Amino acid sequence: MAPATLIWTLCVALVLVMMGFMPVAAVLPGIFADWGITETEAGWLNGVYFGGYALGVPVLLPLTDRIDARRVILGATMLCAIGGFGFALWADGLWSGIFFRVIAGIGLAGFHFPGLKLIADRLEGSVQRRGSATYVSMFSLGGAVSFLGAGVIETFLHWKWVFTISGWTAVAAFLLMLAVVPSAERRVPLQGTAFLDLGAVLRNRAAMRYVAAYFGHVWEVFAMRGWSVAVLAFSASLPGNEGYGALNFAIVSGAISLLMMPTSVGMAELAARFGRVQVITASAVMTTALALLLAAFNAGPFLVVVVLIALYFMAGFGDTATLAGGLVEAAEGTHRGATLAVYALVGFVAGMIGPVVFGIVLDWAGGRGDPDAWSWAFGSLILAAAITAAALRFGRKAV
Repeated sequence: MAPATLIWTLCVALVLVMMGFMPVAAVLPGIFADWGITETEAGWLNGVYFGGYALGVPVLLPLTDRIDARRVILGATMLCAIGGFGFALWADGLWSGIFFRVIAGIGLAGFHFPGLKLIADRLEGSVQRRGSATYVSMFSLGGAVSFLGAGVIETFLHWKWVFTISGWTAVAAFLLMLAVVPSAERRVPLQGTAFLDLGAVLRNRAAMRYVAAYFGHVWEVFAMRGWSVAVLAFSASLPGNEGYGALNFAIVSGAISLLMMPTSVGMAELAARFGRVQVITASAVMTTALALLLAAFNAGPFLVVVVLIALYFMAGFGDTATLAGGLVEAAEGTHRGATLAVYALVGFVAGMIGPVVFGIVLDWAGGRGDPDAWSWAFGSLILAAAITAAALRFGRKAV
């Protein structure tokens, strides 16, 4: 199979399954209205998807060290479909919503990094490195498409249709992978001595630095993504910004987040020239500055808030491919799947923590109608950026 065909098939399929990635954040105002949940409960509904991802990772990613990753991916797309259809048809409140979001999160766990593992297993050299960077950058595009698609669908249909359509796009991803990507020419050999050899992974200090950095990275960017539509709705409700109230904020958020994919690819190239540690540190410094600006100006002009969020998306997601590339190179070949499992598990635990902490702080400080509460919530992102920078800057230099 031609490398380009493999890479782009995986990229398209990832974007299709990611239609179910951020629909809760995109339609959050509608969920607030229909279900009457609090900011803290909304944080859990936003974050629990990543908890499901974290549950699936310890089983599904190490499995790719023993069987062809394609088989894992095919099963995972069906879980994504079940999560989408189930939320649309049967979820009617917080707990039923949480149940189906967990299923969908487990499904993404079986596609996201197993797709990267499939590239690593079947390609070599510069083709593998560039293919991996392209695939990882598609995660940003998938998130943007998730927002944009949800916004467009909600313009014409009830918000639950967003989840129905995400189920069908997951089915389309299944059919695409089944038709285009063949099974491995030979059985993937049994590697390692344990299903998930944590000891071997934890002893790899270079890899663990990227794991720790990914924790902070995912915390801050998923918190921002999870609450971006809500903060835009808040900004448009303020005196002087009423003219923007008719906008579809999911479409706005999705449109500005399209900038993340080229930024991610560009930062990966900068990292190759100037070093990963330098680029990732610069990204963390920029997100810290932007979080402070959002804390200060969230009650300001709507367009200022939009620009600051756009810059945050670019700075925050820009180092996604750089981090993943560093991890893949640092991982030992016989434990690559297990190392990716730890990386994804730790990162997506942070993905659950980020939106939840943001919502708790927002709730505690006065709720989504209070500018000071938003300031405190944006301020909470600085801790995550500090974790990312510290993980790679202190102690022995990472690879």
